[in-house]
Amino acid sequence: MEASGTLDFYYQLFIDTTAANCGSVGQPACDDVLRLGVTSYTGESTDVGDRTDGSTVPTFVTNGITAPGTVGRDASGSIVGFFFRGFAPGDVSLVLVVETKATTFAVGTAIVVDSASGMTDVDAYEPILPTPEPESILFVGAGLAMVAFRRSRNLYQRE
Repeated sequence: MEASGTLDFYYQLFIDTTAANCGSVGQPACDDVLRLGVTSYTGESTDVGDRTDGSTVPTFVTNGITAPGTVGRDASGSIVGFFFRGFAPGDVSLVLVVETKATTFAVGTAIVVDSASGMTDVDAYEPILPTPEPESILFVGAGLAMVAFRRSRNLYQRE
């Protein structure tokens, strides 16, 4: 949580290759990771980036070596995608950061896309956007109505 009370979401990828037969049934995949998509950012103002100092973050992450090539959003704006080139078995990504204005979170989903088996859903966290209070909506609506009234009055006086 930032000093302002807003949340940043951290993600980190690694491909475990400790098994001699990685990719076999019941073993971790050996495929290159192409993309990490984190969901439920519709309507959320975000800033994205990465951190090289993962070990200083007080959580589960470490210092990584692989940075995403690009970052983008899908057409609906719901999914923030980190796209990789050359993320191979044994690699660890930099800490991937999505900064938000959210103040609470819920259990959500991230999507990992690899070069062979396709998409895999994994557990993650997602922001819960603050909902505007009814009084705020009423106040904004009243202000817009006043502006419309004044404009129509000015147009009537000109004629």
